[in-house]
Amino acid sequence: ARSLLQYNASLVNATRGYLGGRFKIYIDLLAPPHQVQTRNYKDDYFIVLTPTPELPLEQVEYAYLHYLLDPLSLKYSAQLEKLKSLSDYAQGAPALDDVYKNDFLLLATGSLIKAVESRLMRGRDRETMVDQATREGFVLTPAFAEGLAVYEKQDQAMRLYLPDMIGGINLKREVQRLDKVQFATERPGPKIIATA
Repeated sequence: ARSLLQYNASLVNATRGYLGGRFKIYIDLLAPPHQVQTRNYKDDYFIVLTPTPELPLEQVEYAYLHYLLDPLSLKYSAQLEKLKSLSDYAQGAPALDDVYKNDFLLLATGSLIKAVESRLMRGRDRETMVDQATREGFVLTPAFAEGLAVYEKQDQAMRLYLPDMIGGINLKREVQRLDKVQFATERPGPKIIATA
């Protein structure tokens, strides 16, 4: 609850319920352990968690940020489409899931989420988080991270400020920045090793 409240405060958003959407977390005690399943149906977002010794906070936060930011990406999709040429860089990122490579709006939302996470980071360097997200293929993360630094100094809610943030992205500057990126070959995280 504390994390979700922090994201609401950061985005100057009481809750997204004003648009009619719901965010629900279910705990399934009888399911296999260490599972996190997320689904969304129209405006309703659901997470099913199974038993695990540690709360999968990162996955819950990521799903919650999608719940908050997906409607904004759809609302301002015309402005985001003007940046679609940057998705060519994402095509060459081996660590990026194909779903992001095939859906620019999802890539833009994912980049914005990574930027928001970097602003509210826990124990990690912001620039390192932004750089890691960019190397994974979330090509708009640096631009959104810079926009969030400006956003935090004003009073508007994200739902009102996002068009200004998108409009402030300099396409030529982002191309120059992405020309220098060495994309990661795999995502960081726990490695699963199969044994025979």
